[in-house]
Amino acid sequence: MPIILLSWHKRFKTPFAKANAYHLRGCICDQQGEWTQAIKDYEKAILIAEKAEDLFRLYLVKSWKGRAHVMIGEISLGTRVT
Repeated sequence: MPIILLSWHKRFKTPFAKANAYHLRGCICDQQGEWTQAIKDYEKAILIAEKAEDLFRLYLVKSWKGRAHVMIGEISLGTRVT
């Protein structure tokens, strides 16, 4: 499923679709306990969403990224408000 999500954004070619694809792949990795990959995907989604000024996506992804940091014991990174 993660590969399908990343190929999906290529069809629509918008930064919103690309940020969404990385966000959703991060959620899948997160739920499977693949915290490092999830954080990497969340960081990519954040960079893309910032450039696109997709504020709601930023809110969502930063929340999920914080959760992943907390789950691996990085409490200070997971609770920092940026």
